[in-house]
Amino acid sequence: HPHNTLIQPIATEENTGPSYNTSVINSVRNNSFIVEDLFEISPNPVVSEILINLANENRAELRIDLFDGEGKKISTLFQGSIAAGAQSLAKSLGFLPAGTYTIYASSKDHRGGRTRTQAIQFIKL
Repeated sequence: HPHNTLIQPIATEENTGPSYNTSVINSVRNNSFIVEDLFEISPNPVVSEILINLANENRAELRIDLFDGEGKKISTLFQGSIAAGAQSLAKSLGFLPAGTYTIYASSKDHRGGRTRTQAIQFIKL
């Protein structure tokens, strides 16, 4: 037992590598989103381009990674600082073969240091 602290719902990337918080994984079937999500994607399924809609209360450091169906990282779609508010990021995914993929995002607010993570699965046609 390394720590006598409360059990955390998800591990941090620093100590275990990427973890998926399945409580916020978006259902491919009904495309519904939980309130206060870090991001949403459209369309789903994807043909060639995906739109990642971000929402952050404060300026934050953001990293968005793309993983294949077996959990292998394909690429980092974005890494850097984002302003507070809503913004969109368009990415071409035409190079991907058909299949199921996951976008994993992690943000750390500049103010207060709050870290948020989220994973959304999508289908590439």
